Amino acid sequence: MKKFLAAFVVAVMLLTVAAPAIAAQSDPKLREAILLAKRHFPATDTFREFFTSQQSFDNRTIYYLQWQGSTKDPAGHNPSSLSVSVDLERMLITNFNHQEATPRGRAVNFAPLPKLSQADAARAAEALAVKLAPQQFALMRLFRVNAPTVRIGVRTWPHHYTFHYIQFVNNIPFPANSLSVTVNADSGEVVNYHLNHTEYEFPSPAGAISLARAEEVLKGVGLKLVYQQGFSWRQGESKPFLAYVLEDGRQLHIDAFTGEILKNIPVLPWPSGLDSKQDGNLAAQREAGLTPYEQKEIELVAGLMPLAEAEALARLMLNLPAEAVLQGSRLYLDTRTEQRLWTLNFRTQTNDKEGSASVTLDAANGQLESLFYHDQVADEDKPTMTRAAALEIARQFLSRYVSARYQSVVLISAHQPELGEVHHAHGFTWNREVNGIPVTNDNLFVSVRHDGRVTSFSSNWYRGEFVSPQGALTGAQMSQRFLADVGLELMYVVSQVEVKGRRQPATEIRLIYLPKELGSYFFDAFTGKNVDWQGQAVVPTVKPNYTDIAAHWAQADIKLLVDWGLLRLPGHEFRPDATMNLGDLLSLLATAAGWEDSIGIRPQWLSGVANERNVSALSFAAHNNLIREDEKIDPEALVTREMLAFYLARLTGHGETAAFEGIWAAPFADFAEVAAKYQGSVAIVHAKRLMAGSNGNFMPQAHTTRAQVAVILARMLRVK
Repeated sequence: MKKFLAAFVVAVMLLTVAAPAIAAQSDPKLREAILLAKRHFPATDTFREFFTSQQSFDNRTIYYLQWQGSTKDPAGHNPSSLSVSVDLERMLITNFNHQEATPRGRAVNFAPLPKLSQADAARAAEALAVKLAPQQFALMRLFRVNAPTVRIGVRTWPHHYTFHYIQFVNNIPFPANSLSVTVNADSGEVVNYHLNHTEYEFPSPAGAISLARAEEVLKGVGLKLVYQQGFSWRQGESKPFLAYVLEDGRQLHIDAFTGEILKNIPVLPWPSGLDSKQDGNLAAQREAGLTPYEQKEIELVAGLMPLAEAEALARLMLNLPAEAVLQGSRLYLDTRTEQRLWTLNFRTQTNDKEGSASVTLDAANGQLESLFYHDQVADEDKPTMTRAAALEIARQFLSRYVSARYQSVVLISAHQPELGEVHHAHGFTWNREVNGIPVTNDNLFVSVRHDGRVTSFSSNWYRGEFVSPQGALTGAQMSQRFLADVGLELMYVVSQVEVKGRRQPATEIRLIYLPKELGSYFFDAFTGKNVDWQGQAVVPTVKPNYTDIAAHWAQADIKLLVDWGLLRLPGHEFRPDATMNLGDLLSLLATAAGWEDSIGIRPQWLSGVANERNVSALSFAAHNNLIREDEKIDPEALVTREMLAFYLARLTGHGETAAFEGIWAAPFADFAEVAAKYQGSVAIVHAKRLMAGSNGNFMPQAHTTRAQVAVILARMLRVK
């Protein structure tokens, strides 16, 4: 027995000693992957925790390596992490990500301006790319740079530059093979690297159709004339505008050899009225001391459909049994369309099965706006209703209850099932046309259940006037304008091809023509100019090139603001020594703060002081408490230095503190000449090193120049 125990102990000891070696030998490729990562990223030696995983696909295995918690992480910080993905078959690092340790429970303040220039960051990105994937990177070109958005104000997050590279083959872009590298713009460290690269056989462009022939194909497709409808929070439902749209946009692919239009080829990576009754004694109501507005509302409501009529009409449309109970009703104003609407909710119960239904009607004329019905009727064991039968029921419903609208809609046929198909329920959509032109977003929808019941109806319908298409460009003119202003380009793309006898499709590289990239493929139907989905002109942001700042003492700071998109005063002259009025000052501050007035919701009181040129800047100032309703605001007033200090104090969040009077001091011989209401502001902006005097004086009543404001904004970018 003792001999057996001794032998057992020895065996256990041998196994224990040998276990690491056995584990290490069990997956030699994992060991190779780890060593490859460590050669490129020696900082992995400092981490305390390590995890791995792997994934196999396309006859290759990717190892995912994760390190966490470096010994170099400062105390009181969240742990850092470093992850690497290794494609061992190709000895390639395909992904790298480094999360730095961050302070726990407190924010880190950064100066608004990043420490690193784009050129310096690009050198860091390219150095790593050459180190990790020299052969693949040699085939790529810089495609796009995402630079940090710089704004004056507090910054508590790091800035980054991201460089996107794509492969070019035969001088033709192939975006599916790409590389992106992200560089911390404050530390200069590469924090993210992602390589997507697969070896393919590329067809030679020899024999491809000419650009002119591809343009003829696009002309054959053409741009579609539509009434496009936008929406703004300020205006609510907006009037449709007439536009041409390239419906498929960048997904319109033309085979570069046959001229055939290709579908679903991915580009990777790379998005009759009823009578109304009146009741009530209006004469008596007029004597009740009501305002004209209140009286007007009472008279309007009195002219609407009474609840009893609305309920009877709703029951008819829903085909409700008599025992259905009206649970609630609501008469209200739809502020988007300015309609008065009735919404009625019902509860039904048949054979212990409960249901619900609702109807929304136009309270002025009984027009059906929406309908919904639900109960616990079970689906058939085997569906019997054909799509054709359901369509006939839907058409009868529309003819009966929304006949006027039904006369101006067209059934959508694209992507619809065959009429002979059998289902438990069927849904149909009709699109509206005006002047023979489709209206985007205007439609009727009907769903029909297997028992013939209409279970839902909805309507999107613009009620205003439509602009006449007279004078609009023809389709041929718009196509020609599109090709001249935008045009097509060649590109290699990845496609999936079905192969007989194979379960999985085969990958194939195709050479195509496609439209050049735009943010919007809408175009004004009368001018042909590019517009967004709301009809606003798409104006590229162009940095100004001021010709009068050379050798000026503020040239460097003016150029800095221009380079970061923070100075966009129109024209070729900046006029650095010119004085500045309040409207222009607020415009400069709004731009530097990144103000976007896209929603356009503004205080009503601004209408008395703003004009079209400065309304956005004044809106920014009101939103940020730089100006207030109880203060006299004159956008044309010239800005003095003490006024500038006042607005800077408010902009930096010190307005309330600066408002205290009689407690301030500043090292200026003429500080006593500063108006009492501005003394706190002058003291604060001087302490923040935003404004300095000259020869010991602040010169509070001197007018501010454009150059002085530019220099101060540049200082704000450099100060934490």
